[in-house]
Amino acid sequence: MSLLSLKNVTRRFGSLSALSNISMEVPQGELRAVIGPNGAGKTTLFNLISGFFPPSEGELLFDGQSVKGVPPEKLVHRGMIRTFQITEIFLDLSVYENLEIAVETAHGLNLRPWLSPARRRQVRAHIDELMQTLHLEDLAYRMAGELAHGDQRVVEIAIALAREPRLLLLDEPTAGMGDEETDRMTDLIRHLHQERGITMLFIEHDMSIIFNVADRITVLDNGHLLAEGTPAEISANADVQAAYLGAAR
Repeated sequence: MSLLSLKNVTRRFGSLSALSNISMEVPQGELRAVIGPNGAGKTTLFNLISGFFPPSEGELLFDGQSVKGVPPEKLVHRGMIRTFQITEIFLDLSVYENLEIAVETAHGLNLRPWLSPARRRQVRAHIDELMQTLHLEDLAYRMAGELAHGDQRVVEIAIALAREPRLLLLDEPTAGMGDEETDRMTDLIRHLHQERGITMLFIEHDMSIIFNVADRITVLDNGHLLAEGTPAEISANADVQAAYLGAAR
């Protein structure tokens, strides 16, 4: 059974159809890329999946259960976590403090005025594990606002991982990065998929990343599902080439 299923999903804004009759299946453990020209409907698709607005028609299933109309905060509790194009972290706190808030929230401890020594050790162990996984140990006590953009994005993913996501949605994870930062983020995505088995769905414009890491690729064009397949199948698809090159189909 697929972890995520979209069945004939349409989203209209007034008379404009941003997405039309989209169906897709994302199996447990898959690393799926979503690509398409600007205005293809990629962000609208992520907004639908992550609960920021419901589909006008069709059905959304997460782990076999309908999540149509379920708000984002409830989807988080079910294990669906999303990052955004704009980095969302606490810039005036240290990396460690950012992760501390994320871990305490994940454990339901954020509203408690006092934690027992056992609970505190549990929180610290989780923070240490996240920092080791994402190689943030040397940045632990740096203010997040002082970090390079690429490091801030890594901290954001660490915050997302604190929730132990079943499905991780990454919206343009390498946007604004230089070559070295992009390579690091690509390696991190590959590691999280291969070593931790996290099901991931990501939007990306860098084709070299997509064709190097994705198991399968979904291609949108003008709100429609243009193609779906392995990187080899997509790279050989004439309709995809036309959409990106602007040739007449």
